[in-house]
Amino acid sequence: MIRPVVYVPADLDLVLRLEVSRFRETMGAEPEQTLEKMWETFGNSSAQSQNSKWLVPALKSTDTLWRGGRLGMKGCKDFVFVLRGRFASAREGYGLRPETNKRDLGAGWFSYDFAPRGRSVAARLYWRPPELAVVVSSAEIDSAERSVEHSQDTTRLEPSETGLMSLSARSKALAQVLRERSPKAADWLSKSERIELRFEPSAKV
Repeated sequence: MIRPVVYVPADLDLVLRLEVSRFRETMGAEPEQTLEKMWETFGNSSAQSQNSKWLVPALKSTDTLWRGGRLGMKGCKDFVFVLRGRFASAREGYGLRPETNKRDLGAGWFSYDFAPRGRSVAARLYWRPPELAVVVSSAEIDSAERSVEHSQDTTRLEPSETGLMSLSARSKALAQVLRERSPKAADWLSKSERIELRFEPSAKV
């Protein structure tokens, strides 16, 4: 069985995995608002507003998400979201803009292009109902074609499949972001290739 993380392009610096279904149980009936606030750490305010229009509705049908991003001084502006869940057969109703181009890729996959409105905004949707959606920012379209349409990426980051949340990141990219604020941490990170984290909340007593 193919792990959905393989659809995250290999050129990104960080991949975060979140068990949304478990997060939903922890945070209550409507955790999407909390996840939307997490999104606000990425990109500019205009991009946040445009992306949240599809992110929140899609999360309501998502069990697990993977978010790949390119690290920079102002957050992860280039992104690919891979969502695994129980989606409707049609992509309408998830807050994405009307497409400018639709393709049938075979094997149940469709792709929809949207008029670009900046580097940090959703520009393409890969859709394989009812279980998979891949949302791609403008800058990552070529890379996503390699990973989703041609399965050509082989050096990707793959966070652990266990835990409520897990993360895999390229250490040197993270060190570059942290160098001004924490030189010692940056020096430590630069000596390794990757950093792997896993979060599992403590059991309730």
